[in-house]
Amino acid sequence: EAATAMCTRYGMTKRQQERCSRVHVDDIDDALLATWEAAAVDVAPGYWIEQWEGPVPATLLEAWCTAAAAMEDAPLDDVEYDAETRRPAEQQTADESLQASGFVAYRTLALGPGSEPAGMTQLVVHQERPEIGYQGDTGVLAAHRGHGIGRWLKAANYRQTSAAQPDLGLIETYNAQSNPWMLEINMAMGFRPHHVYDAYQAPIATVAAAVGV
Repeated sequence: EAATAMCTRYGMTKRQQERCSRVHVDDIDDALLATWEAAAVDVAPGYWIEQWEGPVPATLLEAWCTAAAAMEDAPLDDVEYDAETRRPAEQQTADESLQASGFVAYRTLALGPGSEPAGMTQLVVHQERPEIGYQGDTGVLAAHRGHGIGRWLKAANYRQTSAAQPDLGLIETYNAQSNPWMLEINMAMGFRPHHVYDAYQAPIATVAAAVGV
């Protein structure tokens, strides 16, 4: 209530609601994940996945960045934000920063017929707190949706991460409340709501006037 009052006082308005969800690894149904992977292989012939631990390999940088652009049409509701496509050099810088902070990234990239990028996902774990994983972006480009690739990516990437991180016990993720597609996948995987956050926004000039600057 205090934060809402502050945002209102500074002229901000509520633009989006975001859900933080968590799943205990013991609650994840491995048999279900296996059906997701098998179904995607059947429904999406000609597609395959590449997986790795750590920074994006140089040979896959362009494909990864192209696939990551799927996040540009993620629901924003009323948030004013111009998404920018990440370029290979920027991805390398981000990976260096991630490593320097003590995180290990586990990534899965889906490629389609003709080797065109189709989708991606990533999950990171801090080396000093390996019991908690943080699910990052998961996206499928519009031209490749409807084949179960999102589920395939999530299932395969979880398997990769859990195999490399035997102490992993909990995974946390964030999604807009207005993104039923990804929320449905997460709920089916076992994620349950943990917190809900309200995003407030206003032009800088509006806030500056409210604080007397």
